Amino acid sequence: MVTKKTKIEIALERIEAEKRAREEAKRREKEQQDKLLMELGRVLADAAEKPASEWAAYRDRNVAELLAALGLEVVGTIASDDPRGEAEPVGAERPTGDADQPTGGSD
Repeated sequence: MVTKKTKIEIALERIEAEKRAREEAKRREKEQQDKLLMELGRVLADAAEKPASEWAAYRDRNVAELLAALGLEVVGTIASDDPRGEAEPVGAERPTGDADQPTGGSD
């Protein structure tokens, strides 16, 4: 017969295993996010700097078309009350940190 202490130990082991699984899932998700950001950066750089690039064709198109070409789904709709046409998609979150700061390398 299993004692109380053993049942508690088993429960704690299960909790630890679930915790490790969650941490591993978070690590994989961050890894995928980092990979996506690197790829987006490469695509944008190619579009801006390489006229012969397949991505240069998207210079005069909207971002949604570029994202669709990359196989990404655009979430939400763009609000039409922004006179500049630069409204953020509904449900989109702006990145935090230094993303809105100029990089200083565009003289």
